[in-house]
Amino acid sequence: MRAPVSRPLPALFQPETTPARRVAQHQVNRNLALLLLLLTFACITSFASAYYLFTTRWEARKVPRPWLQADTISQANASTSTDEKFLAYLPHSGFHNQRIAFENALLLAYALRRTLLVPPIRLGNKPIRYVEYDRLSRHHELSAKEGLYHCLQVPPYVSRPPECLQYFESTYLPWDWLVNMTGLGSQQPLVYRPNMAQAWIFKTTGVEPSDVFTLRDSVPYQYRFLDNDSHYSPPQDRYSQDIYFTDLANVQERLLQFGTLFGTSRLRLRDPNNLAYRRRIRQSMMFSNNDLLSVADSIAGFFRGPYVAIHLRTGDGSFKRTANETAKEVWWTLLRDVLGVPPSEKCELEQKFAEESSNNCIPDPACADATLELSSTPTSRPNL
Repeated sequence: MRAPVSRPLPALFQPETTPARRVAQHQVNRNLALLLLLLTFACITSFASAYYLFTTRWEARKVPRPWLQADTISQANASTSTDEKFLAYLPHSGFHNQRIAFENALLLAYALRRTLLVPPIRLGNKPIRYVEYDRLSRHHELSAKEGLYHCLQVPPYVSRPPECLQYFESTYLPWDWLVNMTGLGSQQPLVYRPNMAQAWIFKTTGVEPSDVFTLRDSVPYQYRFLDNDSHYSPPQDRYSQDIYFTDLANVQERLLQFGTLFGTSRLRLRDPNNLAYRRRIRQSMMFSNNDLLSVADSIAGFFRGPYVAIHLRTGDGSFKRTANETAKEVWWTLLRDVLGVPPSEKCELEQKFAEESSNNCIPDPACADATLELSSTPTSRPNL
């Protein structure tokens, strides 16, 4: 059998498209068009923003650097005489270790008649620890911020490039920003370094790499320096090798490069002139920055009457392990040598302010009637 021929239904029997259905279909098409247009605009905007961030985050920002002031620049540029000799060293560790090394470097440069290349103070939560000379020099080279000023341009919502990961963990400050170096600067030539790069030394001073005498150390207390040829370190001293000022004075190279100079006993001085100049150096290390002094004065204003400030290192190493014993010893020294408190009254004060009284302290009944004339203690600016 043959199937009947399929024919379209007459127009009379076809479903009629109403105007309402035509309007609804047109509305759907318009919404789809608007959605596609919105997505296209969003894509173009996203790509444009990404391109802008990628092309502008490497632009270097001109950052004011306090150590590159006019007087410092002229002083550095003037240090190009071919017969001028220089002294440099590698600082390390925290601020006070850097200060002690700086004091020793000032004295050595003064005694040897060399221009001191003053490194900046490095502050941060991750100090450069001491290691042997070559590694310490390498650490300083890698921690420099030269060529990384584009890191300041990276927005906080953009991942930092690898070279910027530790950019904000430390900062450099010049010594003459913190302390008054005018007096010492009039006694010996100083050139302030903006960084610890060796390339800066060669470019600024004109010294050739072959004209450098480097005193490399492998342990922190290897070299001690003496200004009297007839003296020497004790046999059981922590320093393993003595070097005399006369030997250093015979070095002919224009740059005398040291490693670490940290250590309050690293310089064994007997010459009266050197001893007097060291006292002057240490007196010059008092903070003179007006901003810091203003903060200290505001804190001092909250105290009623005289007070005594003490700085104790108790945060790390052996200092942390012996913190209680150190605090006890400083407490007794303060009462005995600074305030002149009688022994009987020391016990009373300790029982009053300390959580536990010392086992070595036997209170005296006479101290019950004693009074402390603390109001007679002279006040002074707090020593930061």
